[in-house]
Amino acid sequence: MATVLVTGATGTLGRDVVPALRARGVDPLLLSRSPARGSRYHQADLVTGRGVADALAGVGTVVHLAAGKDQVAAARDLLDAASA
Repeated sequence: MATVLVTGATGTLGRDVVPALRARGVDPLLLSRSPARGSRYHQADLVTGRGVADALAGVGTVVHLAAGKDQVAAARDLLDAASA
């Protein structure tokens, strides 16, 4: 099974989606702007790009749930980083 990364893992949607993935046997990597809370967490900023490439290493699927002020630019930057 491909490694799954969930952006916005600690946000409103992420708090519901992550347990649902785990209930289906998926142990996702979790991306958040907040400091890491364990080995499955990556701290990254989708707006600045800081930490995004590291978080995407080895990932086959991204569930993009992060929200913010410039969601279109952040999503575009995430897609560009995932494509690289």
